[in-house]
Amino acid sequence: NSSEMVLTDAYMTLTTNTAVFSVVSSVKDNNGGNIGVAGIDIALNKMTDLIKEVKLGETGYLILVQGDSTILANPAIPESNFKKMQENNIEAYDKLDAIQEGSIELEIDDTTYIGVVHISPALGYKFIGLIEKSEVMAHANSLTKILIFASLIILCLFCFLGFLMAIVVAVQVFFRYALNHSLFWSEELARYLLVWLTFLGASVAYHRK
Repeated sequence: NSSEMVLTDAYMTLTTNTAVFSVVSSVKDNNGGNIGVAGIDIALNKMTDLIKEVKLGETGYLILVQGDSTILANPAIPESNFKKMQENNIEAYDKLDAIQEGSIELEIDDTTYIGVVHISPALGYKFIGLIEKSEVMAHANSLTKILIFASLIILCLFCFLGFLMAIVVAVQVFFRYALNHSLFWSEELARYLLVWLTFLGASVAYHRK
């Protein structure tokens, strides 16, 4: 009765024995009555070509699964298309089939992957994104190295400014009490150094918090 398009589950055609799914919609006459159904079949190999174009980093890929756990497109293992997740005898696929939403860490062919599962509310299809953990961690490790390097620079700068301020104050004390001559610039310089040390110390304290 609805004029909206409907996406069917995947099935095998009788004429060509090809795995397809259909997009169908009712056809109405001028009075709004149903006079038939129009539809178009889309071969799963075309869907696989579309899914292949989705790139997740260098090692990641996307798997499309319909509501009854039938794999519609899997660019990594094309022979698994139109099979149930459980029929592939892959433990990782069983774990992915068991969750509805969220992320999970799993092993596929001795390689650790991070999987993210999302179900489309409109289609009811499950989208599974898989990417090697090493690739994800490589970016994290790179960021960690940058943070460590920046921390070392701040630490060295902090020590240098503290040492410089101590020298300036000591020189001022020596000149004032030993030589009875006050350096006009020492107090101003020490004040600026103290301000810089305060800001650097505040940033380090905020980071640790």
